[in-house]
Amino acid sequence: MRILFFISVIFVSNIQAQKTNWVLSKNKNGIKIYTRTTEKSPIKEVMGQMELNTSLSALVSLVKNAENHHNWIYVNKTAYFIKEVNDFEWYYYNESEAIWPIANRDIVSQVKLTQDTTTCAIKINSVGIPDYIGKKEGVVRVLRLASCWDFIPVRRGVVFVKFKLSIDLGGKLPPWAINLAIDKGPLNTLQAMSKEIKREKFKNAKLSFIKEQACIKM
Repeated sequence: MRILFFISVIFVSNIQAQKTNWVLSKNKNGIKIYTRTTEKSPIKEVMGQMELNTSLSALVSLVKNAENHHNWIYVNKTAYFIKEVNDFEWYYYNESEAIWPIANRDIVSQVKLTQDTTTCAIKINSVGIPDYIGKKEGVVRVLRLASCWDFIPVRRGVVFVKFKLSIDLGGKLPPWAINLAIDKGPLNTLQAMSKEIKREKFKNAKLSFIKEQACIKM
């Protein structure tokens, strides 16, 4: 029985290790992009990381300004809030442009923002809800989406940014073709984000519902 127990522990540990086996795909200008395979989908999960000289309010303001997403989110054509429940929850629509003859994709998602009261770390989770509104003619609806922004204060004025994405683009695109370019979108998005966050409207943003890095001891 004891031997079986240890075999079980090793087996479970190996499975957990496989699920967290991120592989560095790109490392450019302080931005690192990782990918990993997963049992739930033939399409790889992707994660991007970087540090920014900015504030939490600036980052949240940038993410919540949906009409401006075309300026920094890769291949975004249009984006808007379908419904804003409160400062911490909203329903979001996003259409992304594709190269002909591939059809554009759109996403409908429920987004929730939480902040740790001790560390001030912010998490913005998005989950796809494809049937929330009707489909748009000529556009393929993304059926599965799970994404997350993490904004983690490192020290005063510096925030560690992490973005993780798991998605199925739908349609007839083969998974191998998607996997070939799965790291391109996050890299371009984070690069553009690092520039867009410097604009006055975001750089100087102050949000009453966001606790800033004052909780960090210098």
